[in-house]
Amino acid sequence: MKPMLRLIGSCVILTSVLFLQFGAALSKVRAGLKTEHVLDGSLYGGGEIVFTMQQYSARYMGVYVINPDGTGYRKISDDSLCHSKFCSENKPTWSPDGKSVAFFAELTIVPETSISVVNIASQRQHTVITTQVSPYLTLSWAADSKSLAYVSNVEIEPDHADKIYMINVDGTHNKRFIDLPNTFVTDPQWAPNGAHILFGLQRGQAVQWIISDPDGTHQRVINSDRTVVRWSPDSQSLAIGRSGSGSIDIVNANDGTIKLTLAIPSDTTLLNWSPDGQSLLLHSEPDADGNNQLYVVGLGDKAVHQITAPPANYVNASWSPNSKYIAVEATIENDLIARASDIYILGVNDGSIKKFSDFFKSDLNEVDYNEPNWSANATIPEITPTP
Repeated sequence: MKPMLRLIGSCVILTSVLFLQFGAALSKVRAGLKTEHVLDGSLYGGGEIVFTMQQYSARYMGVYVINPDGTGYRKISDDSLCHSKFCSENKPTWSPDGKSVAFFAELTIVPETSISVVNIASQRQHTVITTQVSPYLTLSWAADSKSLAYVSNVEIEPDHADKIYMINVDGTHNKRFIDLPNTFVTDPQWAPNGAHILFGLQRGQAVQWIISDPDGTHQRVINSDRTVVRWSPDSQSLAIGRSGSGSIDIVNANDGTIKLTLAIPSDTTLLNWSPDGQSLLLHSEPDADGNNQLYVVGLGDKAVHQITAPPANYVNASWSPNSKYIAVEATIENDLIARASDIYILGVNDGSIKKFSDFFKSDLNEVDYNEPNWSANATIPEITPTP
C-alpha cells in the first residue's frame, strides 16, 4: 500500500510541476503583460464557446456551451441519442447564424457514426445521417445554415477515396458533391457570403485547390502546390500557405492575383483568419517533444507574434468575435499522466490568460476540456451549472 501511495503522490507532484512550468514559460512570452482573469463577456465581443468535455470515469465525451466569462454553462448534447456511455460526441461546429451546433456522435464499441444537430435555444437535437460503413471525417456548414457538407471515406467503393457530400439539416437530399474516380475530394469550405465553395482535389501526392459554384459547376483552379487555403471573412480574398514554405500569399479570390505576401517562420502553418480580417493565426510544426505553438501575424504591419509557449501542445484554436482573444485546447502529456487537457482563453494583445478548469474547480486528472469553437452571436442567458 505504501509504495502505491508514494506513486500517487509522485503523480500529483509531477502534474503540479508541469502546470507550473507551463505557466512560467507562457509568462516569459508575455513578459510585462497582464495575467489576471477577466470576467467581463463584453470584452470578447459577445458570442459563446461550444466545447467537448470528458470525464474519464464515464468514458463519454459530451458537448457543452458556455459564455467566455464562465456564465451560461450547460450541456447541449442528448445522452439518450448516443445509446451507450462508450460514445464520443466531438468536433462541434457552429452554424453561421449562431442558432445551431453540428457535431459527430461516434460509438466506440460498434462501427457507427452519426452527424447530429442541436438547436441552442430549444436544446432539441436530431440525427441528420448515420453510417456503419463509411466514417465521417470533416464537417462544414453552408452559409445559409440550412445544409451541411461532410467528407466521408467510402470504403465500400473501389477507389476507397474520401468524397464530399451535401445534405440538408433535416436529413433530406443527401448527394455527392462531385464524382471523380480515384480522387480524394476534401476540406469543403463555403465562402462566408455563400456564393462559392472551396475544396481540394488530391490524386496521389498532387493537390489542387478549386473554387466552384455551390452546385459544383464553374470550377477553376486556385493553386496546385499549397496545402492550406482559407477564405477571408469578406469572401474577397484567400490566404494560401504551405508547411515549410516560410510565406503566406493573400490572393484575390476572383482572379487569383497575389495581393500580399507575408513572411512567417518556416516551421509554421496557416490555421485561419481573424473575424476582422486583419490577422492570421498560425501553428508551428511539432517540436522534439511533439508540442506545437501558436503565432499571430498582422496583415498591416506584417509582424509575427508568438502567443504560446512550451511545455503544452496547442490544438483546436478559435478566435473571439472581436478578434482580440483566442480559445485554444492545451494538452500536457508525460509518462505517468497519459493526458491532461484544458481550454485557455488567451488575449492576443493584452496577454491575459484564463482557463476553463477555473470555472468548474475541476481536477484535470479526472476531466478533459477539448475542441473550443467560438460563435459570433450574443451570449446565452446564465444557467446554474448542474452537478
